[in-house]
Amino acid sequence: MEKTILFVDSNENILKSLEKLVSDTNYTVHLARSGEEALHILKNNRIDLIMADIYLDEMNGYDLLTQTKRKYPKVFRVILSENKEDALILKAIQKNIAKLYIYKPLDNDYLLDILNSIFEFQNKISSPELINIINNLEGLPTLPNLYNHLSKAIHDDENIENIASIIQKDQAVAAQVLHVANSAFYGIKTSSIAQAIMNIGLNNIKNIVLATSVFNINLPTSRMNVFKQLWDHAYLCNQLTNLLYMRIFKKKMPVEYLSAGLLHDIGKIVLISIFGNDYYQILESNDFYAREKKEIGITHQQIGGYFLDWWELPMPVIEGVLYHHDPLNTNIVNKDLLAVVHLADYYALKKKNDGVDLDNEVFAYLGIDKDRVDQYINESDLIGD
Repeated sequence: MEKTILFVDSNENILKSLEKLVSDTNYTVHLARSGEEALHILKNNRIDLIMADIYLDEMNGYDLLTQTKRKYPKVFRVILSENKEDALILKAIQKNIAKLYIYKPLDNDYLLDILNSIFEFQNKISSPELINIINNLEGLPTLPNLYNHLSKAIHDDENIENIASIIQKDQAVAAQVLHVANSAFYGIKTSSIAQAIMNIGLNNIKNIVLATSVFNINLPTSRMNVFKQLWDHAYLCNQLTNLLYMRIFKKKMPVEYLSAGLLHDIGKIVLISIFGNDYYQILESNDFYAREKKEIGITHQQIGGYFLDWWELPMPVIEGVLYHHDPLNTNIVNKDLLAVVHLADYYALKKKNDGVDLDNEVFAYLGIDKDRVDQYINESDLIGD
């Protein structure tokens, strides 16, 4: 089916250039110069993707995409901005108003690649084959109540103390939040949930709560060691992702990336919750990647990406789930992040001698050799001998 894009910008010249950019594609394009005009177009047309500048005349892009999310939740929402530190962008990230954030100025080829990648991303997580398998599964996981309560509190702009009190109602989750928050790469040492929130941000707290809640589903005592191994790996992978990103790119990770390592294997938890012992046996085998597809018809990447999209997480984190075993896939938007997550996953699994494949082309893509990455890992003391 032909895809339809709505570009929203107060600058007439920018709209004309965007229209020209996609003139030789199969995309249908609508242009709007204001939020009100955009809402009118959304009401009267089938729109697949809206890309709006954060600062529009009268109604800003944040308010426009907030209404779009509420009225037309299936529309993929993208925000454009010139300033990565803009308070409105940070608020949009916190509330997941947009699935993706793109910063100006834009290269035309880059923007066209992003549009193509977004639609490939949507096809991957909503293919008829995947939907058919999921529709025939029983016992599908739902969002934890704690996560729902937390998301509502953030949406309602409740104060930090109230949000902290929601997390503290579940001592196991609160302990894990502090465990992650106190890791070296968040740069804090605290026993206060409120302090943790202020230091690492609501969006990351929300992702940590999601991960810990899902990892803490009810299990037979005999299988608790499997979950502990998965959690320990996810936690270590997240630390290594943050470490390597900072060392390789010489800057802090963008706030929307900070939980990508923690959530990358969440599909395994989903499959355990659905298939129980049958998936345990697959997971503990040496060829579990091949056995997933062969025996249950779905991989942990596919189902993890599907549920994180259904649960409304940002696109960079979902790409971390979908592509951490295929980090140089041409359809990836956030290639820098995926290359680092892939390395972090490899080094975290290497600790227990797991036979995970390493794509050596990642080193060339990142412009770094393996010896230097080994050095960063060894200096961190995150992985013992």
